[in-house]
Amino acid sequence: MPRFARPSLALACLLFAASPARADTLVEDFGAPFPAWQSGWLGTHSDARNYCETNWCWVGTDWAMGPAVQGEPGTSGMWLGNTTNNPFTPDQVTFDPAFGGTLTSLRIDVASYVDSTLQAWDAHGQLIFSQALAVHDYHDNPPTGYQTFEILSSTGISAFAFSGMTMGNVMIDNLVAVTAVPEPSAALLLLAGLGLLGARVDRAGAGNTRTGRTA
Repeated sequence: MPRFARPSLALACLLFAASPARADTLVEDFGAPFPAWQSGWLGTHSDARNYCETNWCWVGTDWAMGPAVQGEPGTSGMWLGNTTNNPFTPDQVTFDPAFGGTLTSLRIDVASYVDSTLQAWDAHGQLIFSQALAVHDYHDNPPTGYQTFEILSSTGISAFAFSGMTMGNVMIDNLVAVTAVPEPSAALLLLAGLGLLGARVDRAGAGNTRTGRTA
C-alpha cells in the first residue's frame, strides 16, 4: 500500500467505528378495527397475517372467519398466522432481510392455548431464543394475562416461531421492535472518508509513476 494512503485508511476506519446509529421504536398493538392494524410495520416487514382472514376462529361464543375478525370483539390482539395460514404447520413469522438485520430487540405478549415453544433466530440463522410457553385455558379468552417475552440480538432477528400446531391457537399483542439505523450524516462522513482514501491512493500512485520515469 502506498505510504501516503495509510493516514486516510485510518481515518476511514475511525469514521466507521464512530458512526452513531439511530434507535427507532416501532409498536403494534392491533388497536385499530380490523382489517386495518394499528401500525403498518409488522405486516409490511414480515409475513405475519391475521389467521382469521381465511380460517375459522373462536370469537366469544361462536366461530367466525373473515378479514374483519380480530379474535374478540372490542379487544386488541390477533390470532397469529402467516402467508400460508396452514393450521397443520408451526406458526413462523419471517422478517424481510433488510428490516430483520436492523432489529436489536423484539418484545411480544403471547397467549398460547396449546403446548408450544417460542424460538427466534438472528440474521445468520443462529438460534438466539427458546422459551417454553404456559398454556392458557380457552375460558380465558380474551386472555386476562399475557406472557411477555423480550428477544435481544446484536446480529439482527430474522424470524420467530411457535412450535406445534399453533396457527389459530396463539394470540399476540403489544409488539415493540427496536431497530438500529445508521444516521444519514454518519453515512455521508463515512463515504467522504472513503472518497478521500481513494483520492490519496490515486495521487500516491501517480507520484510513484512519475518518479519511476524520471529515474
